Amino acid sequence: MCEHVRNCKLCQKQMRYSAFFICKECLIEIDTIGNYIKKHPQVSVSQIAKATNLSTESAQKIITYMISRSTLFMM
Repeated sequence: MCEHVRNCKLCQKQMRYSAFFICKECLIEIDTIGNYIKKHPQVSVSQIAKATNLSTESAQKIITYMISRSTLFMM
């Protein structure tokens, strides 16, 4: 049987085909960043990256994605 794969919309890593367009690791990072922003709403991207142990580039990419999906403002 052929297994279907797709690339994660954020990190571009291959993942098994599912209803989600984002891999499990990125979903966890989105949740982590969202929770941090909820507790610290006036924080910079570099501070978010440092506090969540992500690169500044990864944090920026996730925040941009959250803004584009309006999920950042629903928290």
